[in-house]
Amino acid sequence: MEDKKSELLQYAREYATANKDLYDLLSVSADAAQPEVHRAWRKASLKHHPDKAKNFDPEIWQLFERARDVLSFPEARATYDSARAAASQAQKARAALDAKRRAMIDDLEARERGIKRKAGEEVNGRHMMTKAEKRVLMEKGKEHLEKRQRMKEEAEAREREREHTMMEEDKDTTRREAECRPSPPESAQAPTSTSTDAGVENTDIPQPPTTDEYDERIADLERTLRERKSEKAARKAGKKSNKARRGENPLAGEATTPQTAAERPSPPPKPASTTQHSTSNPASRDFSSTMAKLRAAQREKERKRTEAAANDIVS
Repeated sequence: MEDKKSELLQYAREYATANKDLYDLLSVSADAAQPEVHRAWRKASLKHHPDKAKNFDPEIWQLFERARDVLSFPEARATYDSARAAASQAQKARAALDAKRRAMIDDLEARERGIKRKAGEEVNGRHMMTKAEKRVLMEKGKEHLEKRQRMKEEAEAREREREHTMMEEDKDTTRREAECRPSPPESAQAPTSTSTDAGVENTDIPQPPTTDEYDERIADLERTLRERKSEKAARKAGKKSNKARRGENPLAGEATTPQTAAERPSPPPKPASTTQHSTSNPASRDFSSTMAKLRAAQREKERKRTEAAANDIVS
């Protein structure tokens, strides 16, 4: 019983200090009797009872039960009323004070509660300073990036201008050289430009034979072919005369004395050489057509080089 009494007295002081109006909670007047308090509690409990409420809240149900007990127990109710009256009186007295004294009282109460609020404000201040510092650092970083970008763009612009200047100087130099170079006659212009281009473009490439060299090679080949043809005809004539002599005197070869190696006639040519001589005429024709194509290609190449050189001189 004593424990229950002490608990109710403690609840009464806590609710009075927290400014909780238990009379308003149960919808009764401040001078309501105990039976009236119980009837009001039964009526309000229908909305908050665990078996009746759809959304049951244990804290609200506990508050209703404690309000019933405090207002039903005379000592607890007297403690609650006195504490509530003292709190109301203090609030009225504070309202009557001027602004300066009210500020002093608030400061004293804040000191009594401790330094938690100041510590929180200092922490917030540090956070604000940190954010400000971050903002300053971000601005500095942005300025640094913009400066580097400007320097990069200026360097690229200078490089482009330098390349353009060098190209213009090269064009001017080439133009002046072309103007200072004496122009050769039209008949000699094509060979000169051709030889110049050949010296510039094909310094490391072996050049094909000239027209005179082609003619000399063709003449040598034709002369070799004629000699081989005459040798072949002479060998055929020798074979025919030997066959005729053997037909007139078949035993002449046996009666005669053996010939020495120097006096023995040369053997007939081998079939391989015969095949080679027999195919020399088509090869000669193929070579002649190939040489004609080479001459035509050489003339076309010289014509293109002459036109290119003329275009370079004009430009």
